[in-house]
Amino acid sequence: MKATTIKLLLAKLALILVVSNASAQELIGTRIDVNKGSNYTDNVWLYTIASCTNNFDNGWDGYKEKGSPKVPQLFAIENDGEYQIDATNNINNTTLGFVAGQDSVYTLTFNHQNMQLGYSKLYLVDSVANKTIDVYADGSTYTFTAKNKTVVKRFKIVSELPVTATILQPDSIDSSNTKSTDISSTSIVSSNFANTYPQNVTLVKNTYSGDDNIIKSKKIKVYTTQKMIVVTNEDKKIGQLSLYNASTGKLVQQSTFNAYGTTVIPADVALGNYIVYAKTQDEELSKTVLIQ
Repeated sequence: MKATTIKLLLAKLALILVVSNASAQELIGTRIDVNKGSNYTDNVWLYTIASCTNNFDNGWDGYKEKGSPKVPQLFAIENDGEYQIDATNNINNTTLGFVAGQDSVYTLTFNHQNMQLGYSKLYLVDSVANKTIDVYADGSTYTFTAKNKTVVKRFKIVSELPVTATILQPDSIDSSNTKSTDISSTSIVSSNFANTYPQNVTLVKNTYSGDDNIIKSKKIKVYTTQKMIVVTNEDKKIGQLSLYNASTGKLVQQSTFNAYGTTVIPADVALGNYIVYAKTQDEELSKTVLIQ
């Protein structure tokens, strides 16, 4: 009982740290429950935060503290340890470890938050049962059997799959999910952009006109919503993003964005017109946007 209590307290403390590190923007992520509603349950939280890595990020991540052997243990496995709260810049290829409790049949329930802002697909790969399940829908469940008492790297969360993969539907979708553990925020990664707008591009100082691209790209798309900058990058290279004041050309914010995915970045600036300059090794895009 003591071990379980300590585990829960540590998990709550880690969640409090995440909330204290958060802004008013919504975080992209999922909480995965195992055996939700039974006497013995466990959870793992996976979040997409632009500044986080696959190692421990102070103020965001929470290490796993295993409790009673009666309780199933579900956690993310990274290079430097096991996590109950795992914040990375991309959820794709996240490995989940599992240790069985006193039961032999278990159900995973996926509780998503703003998943559509960062990903268009999400799958659970069960390496033991050799199954791939579509878990993109909020409330998706997956039931499996397990008796292992040592750590097994059983599951992987992926957002991209080989064309030849056979996709199974989830066992069910639980529409009664609550959002009591939803957490707000995402974060910014610094880059090395210059402090003024690139000189090879004509600075636009007119009022916002919606889609007046200065530089166009076939692989990078940018739009704003609710004081968030959403960058969709189809290029194989990660990119750098700078936000400039449209009137003065002054650099006001810098970030990085993922390759082959969508990155959501809070616009930590005053409301108004800005120029977004997004660049990878092979692609670049610049456009005027309205932050509102």
